[in-house]
Amino acid sequence: MSISVPRSLLQHLPLWEWCDATGVFVAYNDENRVKLEAAFLEGQPKLVELRSGDISVAADLSTMTQRVLKRQQDHTDHGESRRVRRRDKDAVGDPTWTPQVEDVDFLHAPAGHTDADLAVRMVLGSSDGHLDPHEFAVVDVQRVQNRSLKWRYEMERKDMIAERGADNLNERVIDR
Repeated sequence: MSISVPRSLLQHLPLWEWCDATGVFVAYNDENRVKLEAAFLEGQPKLVELRSGDISVAADLSTMTQRVLKRQQDHTDHGESRRVRRRDKDAVGDPTWTPQVEDVDFLHAPAGHTDADLAVRMVLGSSDGHLDPHEFAVVDVQRVQNRSLKWRYEMERKDMIAERGADNLNERVIDR
């Protein structure tokens, strides 16, 4: 089933994203986003089958997870489960934010994860202020997620966008 929505309406829909193996959230294409939102608004937990090229995915809205369906001859083999999230278009697009139960969580960032790679680049290097990678090594990276600080930041950011415009925020990741 193909659903067509005018581009002017798409801008108002929440974003739907899935989490890849490195912990980074990737946006679904527009057609799949519309399917997910329609199923979500119906309010009934169910599986939604999505397609992207030759890949078929089953998204479970009751658990907010997805599995890639690998079809081989006469049987279907389900791939690894990945997290799915729905977020407001105005929310901060933090690619590494992990769903949490507590207001503050300490999370391990494994090697290869976006946050771990950024931390290593900021600590080790050859320029001033960096540690020599031949003498030092990063053993572990942990990060803190604080829900109330993130919400506060999102509200401040929304106010700044209203005041200055989105192109005048001057946001960037600090990477020496």
